[in-house]
Amino acid sequence: METEVQPEKKEEAKVETKEEEQEEEKKEEVDLTDYVVVEKSDVDKIEPVCEGALVQHQNHDAPKEKEVPMEEEKVPEVHVSPKKQPTPAVVAAAEPEPECNGKHLTNGATEHVNATGDVNAVDPLLNRETVRNPNFDVSSVDPKRQFSVVTYNILADCHASCADYSYVDPMHMSQDYRHQRVIEEVKYLGADVFCFQEVGTEYYKEKLFPAMKELGYFGHFLKRGQFNEGLATFYNIHHFGLVDSFENYIGDLVERELADSGLDEPTKEAVLQIMKDGCALLLLKLKHQPSEQELMVANIHISWTAFKDLNRQTLQAATAMREILSKLGNPGNPFIFCGDFNAQPDSPVYQLMRDGYLNEEMIDVLQKATPIEVTDEKKAPLVNLFWNGFKHAIQNARSAYQSVLGKEPAITNLDKSETDAPWPLCLDYIWFNSNCLQPCSVSVVPTEPVLRRHVGLPSVHFPSDHLSLLTTLCFNA
Repeated sequence: METEVQPEKKEEAKVETKEEEQEEEKKEEVDLTDYVVVEKSDVDKIEPVCEGALVQHQNHDAPKEKEVPMEEEKVPEVHVSPKKQPTPAVVAAAEPEPECNGKHLTNGATEHVNATGDVNAVDPLLNRETVRNPNFDVSSVDPKRQFSVVTYNILADCHASCADYSYVDPMHMSQDYRHQRVIEEVKYLGADVFCFQEVGTEYYKEKLFPAMKELGYFGHFLKRGQFNEGLATFYNIHHFGLVDSFENYIGDLVERELADSGLDEPTKEAVLQIMKDGCALLLLKLKHQPSEQELMVANIHISWTAFKDLNRQTLQAATAMREILSKLGNPGNPFIFCGDFNAQPDSPVYQLMRDGYLNEEMIDVLQKATPIEVTDEKKAPLVNLFWNGFKHAIQNARSAYQSVLGKEPAITNLDKSETDAPWPLCLDYIWFNSNCLQPCSVSVVPTEPVLRRHVGLPSVHFPSDHLSLLTTLCFNA
C-alpha cells in the first residue's frame, strides 16, 4: 500500500535544504527513489492510500510530491457513472501495464512502520509481483470485460485460540491487530470480489462487514456448521449487482442425492454420518455492470482432515460442482469457484475438480482408505458406497494460477501449529470455466524464506496462516 508523508512546512524545508546541499557537493543527480526521508515526528501522520488493484505496479517508495512533480504521473481516464467514485478494480483495468522483462512485473516497495519502528522496512504483505498470462495478449482486452477476484482464509479467532501459535507475539494474534492488517491488504489488492473463509460470526457483524461496506463492498455470510465461523463473499457495488444468492450445506445436498440413489437405507445412513459435518457452499449470482455479463461466484471451505479422509473431501468437492452446475443451468455460463480446498495439487480433489471424473490412480488412492462400517457384515470405502457422487459434468474447470504460471503456488498455508502435515502446503485455489473466461494475471505469493523470517504464519506482517490469492479475469469476447 502506498503511503504519503506530509510533514509540516518548516520540517520539509529542512529536508530539502539538506538534499540541495548534497546535490551541490556531489555535482550529480541523485535518484530520489532510492531514499525515503521521514521525520520521526511524522511517523504517526502516515495514512494508508488505496489507489487500485494493480497500483502495486507503481513505485511505492516515491518521495514527496515536491520532489517528484505530479505532472509526470499520467493517470488514464476512467469512465464511471455520475455520483460514483472510481473503485480500485476500475482504476486497475484502465491503467496500462508497465514495461516488463518477459512476463514478470515487479512492484515497488511499500513503506511500513513495523513492530520495531523501522519506517523504511518493506512490508511483504503489501508488495507482491504480478505475472501476466503469457498465453494471450492481455493488452488487447477491453477493460470493461475485466474483473478481479481474491480468495482468502483469514483464520477465525475460534481456531486461532485453540491451536498452537506460541511462536507468534500475542499482540499480533489479537483480533484488532489482525483485522487492521486484513483491511490494509484488502485495500492493497483492491479486487472486485473477495471470497473469505474462516470468518468469525461476530467478527463479520461487528468488524468485517462495516469495514468492507465503507470501502464500497456488500457481503453475504454463511455459517459453517458447528463452528463459530463461516464463509463471507463481498462484491464491489459499483461493478457488480446481486441477481440471486444460494446458501447450501454439502451434507444436505448429499442427502437429497441419496434419496434418489437406489441405495439401501444402512448405506445411506453410513454416508450421511460422514458427510454431515457442516461443510458449507455459498453461491452468489452477480451481474457485472460494465459488460452486462452474469457471473456465478462460489465460495467453499472443504473440511480439514489432515489428509486422512480424502474420500470425504473429494465427495464434498464433487457435490459442490454439481450444485454450481444446477444453478448455472448451462456448463458454458461463467463461474468462479474460490476457497480453501484443504487439498494439494496431487490429490483426488484437485484431479476431479479439473477433469470431472476420477482417473485410475486416484480411484486406487481412495479405495485404499479406511473402510466405512455400514453393517457388521458390510464395510467399504466411501467411493465404493456412493460411486455416482464422485463426478461432475463441468469439463472445462481450470485453476487461474496453473493457467498463468504453469503451476500452483508453492505455498498458500504455512502453519506450525500441527506436526502431522508436511508444511508448507498449497490448499487454496481460484477455479473458473475456461470456455468463457480467461485469466489475465495473478499475484505471486511471498516465498518461503520471506515467510520463515518469523517462523511461520501468522506473523507481525501476515494476519492469517493462509495467504491470499488474486487473479484478474476477463469475459471472452
